[in-house]
Amino acid sequence: MGWLHLKALEFFGLAKIRRVATVPELEQSARPAPEIDELRAVIVNRMHVLRHYTYNVTLPVLRRELESLGENANSMLRAARRALSRSPQMLDERSRRRLAELAERHPHFQTVLQFRNELKALWEGAHTSNERLLADFREWCARAEQSGIQGLADFAAYLKSFRAMREPALA
Repeated sequence: MGWLHLKALEFFGLAKIRRVATVPELEQSARPAPEIDELRAVIVNRMHVLRHYTYNVTLPVLRRELESLGENANSMLRAARRALSRSPQMLDERSRRRLAELAERHPHFQTVLQFRNELKALWEGAHTSNERLLADFREWCARAEQSGIQGLADFAAYLKSFRAMREPALA
């Protein structure tokens, strides 16, 4: 169910929202290399991370590419925002085709989509060990920083700034 549905049910007294995801805690400066606790914080806050990625990497990159070609950026960005907010399995064929066409015409957009998919695969995949997961995550960050796309480099710094999750205090 979507948030709007839950809020409507809560308004009519048919549901009670018990927990809301907390906003991730960030350090003032990024670490040179994240540790497993910081990676765990990234994974726990993955919905915030994906939203941040969409609004601070994917859409700005697409906007710059569209504007550089003189295309109508606003209508295409609205359509892309809607498509990017859903998981690829939930998109209809027309939306999938539109995103594929945009990616084909705009190489930087294709690159950031590829990086997004790789990041999602990191925390969705079955890794053999925490060390392997951490090594893959560090490698992803290094490639993002070297991609030549400023938004990706900034996003890697954002991921490195996640603070390790604190254990709840025992009463």
